[in-house]
Amino acid sequence: MRKFLTGLIIAATVAVLAVVGINYILTDDDLAGCTAPGVSEACPKSDVIVAVSGGDTAARARKAAQLYLDGWASKIIYSGDSADPMAVSNAAEMKKIAISMNVPARNILVEEKSTNTAENATYTMKLLDEMDARKVILVSSPYHTRRVKLNFIKASDTDTMRFMTATADDEAWHKWYLKASGWQIAVNELAGLAAVSATTK
Repeated sequence: MRKFLTGLIIAATVAVLAVVGINYILTDDDLAGCTAPGVSEACPKSDVIVAVSGGDTAARARKAAQLYLDGWASKIIYSGDSADPMAVSNAAEMKKIAISMNVPARNILVEEKSTNTAENATYTMKLLDEMDARKVILVSSPYHTRRVKLNFIKASDTDTMRFMTATADDEAWHKWYLKASGWQIAVNELAGLAAVSATTK
């Protein structure tokens, strides 16, 4: 019985460490400790907020809009095409959500060609360069923020642009470790993160 309990405790400890470790590896939330823009060097007001589609797209759209309304930047870029070629782009749908939250349409740009994270970064960088943006907040789901940031760093080809991250409240990530779909997301993200990490300067 004692051996069984010892084994159970060890298994539970390993499982907890695995969950904590995966969360730490995947999640990057630079604004987590910020109460307002400009309160410190770590929490600067930015030039633009970029939200990429995928996962809980609506949650990402709302998070970017709320950051705008809270004064974190004067522009939003929504990035992402639709998986259905006959449907409007995810970026356009995200823009509608922001407008419904009273974000002025004139302050929202859309990038509607990208179909994956690398393309989100590549195509959006063209808009950021045109805006001469130097401080950018990247919004995505908690499990996706670190990979998004690495892709944008890779696509920027400059050391003068600062990327910060903010996490959206993705429904699929709530207690992800209790669901097979959550573990699938985690494994896929770990693989994607490893791939982009291997090629990032």
